[in-house]
Amino acid sequence: MMFSFFVGANHLLFLFLLPIAFDIGGRSAGLAMSFALFSYYSLLGLTKLLWWKKQGLGWIIPQLLTISQPFLFPYFLIHSLRFTYPYQMQTTLNFYEMLLTYSAPIFTVIEGAATATTIIIIRDKFKQFLEQDEGIQIYISIISLVNYVASSYFLYSLYTTPGMDIYNATLIGSIMTLALVITISLAVNKEHTKPLWPDLSLLFMYNVYCIYMLSLDWKPNTPAQDHQLLIDKDKISLDIFQNFDVKTILDYINDLKVNINTQFITNNLFKFIERFRMITAIQKALSLNVFMSLIYRAGIVINAFYYLNVYVEKQNEENREWAGLVEEDLLSQRIFNFIISLTTPIIIAVYTHLLLCHYEYLDVGTGMWRWVSIVVCWILYIWYFNVEDD
Repeated sequence: MMFSFFVGANHLLFLFLLPIAFDIGGRSAGLAMSFALFSYYSLLGLTKLLWWKKQGLGWIIPQLLTISQPFLFPYFLIHSLRFTYPYQMQTTLNFYEMLLTYSAPIFTVIEGAATATTIIIIRDKFKQFLEQDEGIQIYISIISLVNYVASSYFLYSLYTTPGMDIYNATLIGSIMTLALVITISLAVNKEHTKPLWPDLSLLFMYNVYCIYMLSLDWKPNTPAQDHQLLIDKDKISLDIFQNFDVKTILDYINDLKVNINTQFITNNLFKFIERFRMITAIQKALSLNVFMSLIYRAGIVINAFYYLNVYVEKQNEENREWAGLVEEDLLSQRIFNFIISLTTPIIIAVYTHLLLCHYEYLDVGTGMWRWVSIVVCWILYIWYFNVEDD
């Protein structure tokens, strides 16, 4: 339990360190920090894959790598905040950025797959609740109804948004009609009706969310000042640390080496907090499209992969007597372990790509792939549904 909490805390640590690297050092520092984390977690995943049976001395290597995270991450951050990079390193970072750019459609599809996986997980949780207490059905039905009503109202407001072309209008009408038909056809089966409405309402909400994200790229014919957005977007980066640069940080580190006392640390801590203007910076510089993608995509991918990791750990515990497994089962287990070993590197890549879009180093435009993500989400959900039914 404590080890799982330790691993989760380290994941939160790199979620904070990556934006800090982009804020202080710009594009090169952010990419360097991301590439270091990506390489580290790829190595960690490889070691877990090689010693998944936890036999011999080899399994100690991934444990040591995991324990070293609180010490390595600050080193990665300081190392990334260099003024210059060697030519080979700069070439590597350019290739890494190009890889993230061309992987944007894949990230969008991963979002759809992770959404379907999370909805199935929620479905299983609802089933467990219903087995324990049938009286909770009324609350589940109310929540599902609220989801449908809120999503329908939001969808109606999107239809009145200026700038929708005939292409988007046709696709929206088609996907909503298809969603309604699939919902009714699946709900006809009385055996699945009770736990079915919540996950179908969540699928409907995800469709509306994708359409809303598409609407942010529509070009209205009316003047921009006539539209009131929740958050105004300026052409500036999200400067969390105002007046902070690499030289200031290095000077503080050198001063700390000479003056290690409580008063000095307290004074500089207050100065640090004074320069931390997260809320103000978000209000001034936030790109609503990228921020919502950042929160939703990172959260849904982390949640889906987390439960997949839990599932794999349970499977590994059950299959600890691996010598008794047939060769096909052992091969399937290794393939699944390989996919799960890429969990955190994929999360880092998705997170970095969204940060690059936020800081306007990359273009956000993934309109067509939003539709693909909706289709993938529905197909994967129906596949899960049929497998569960069998």
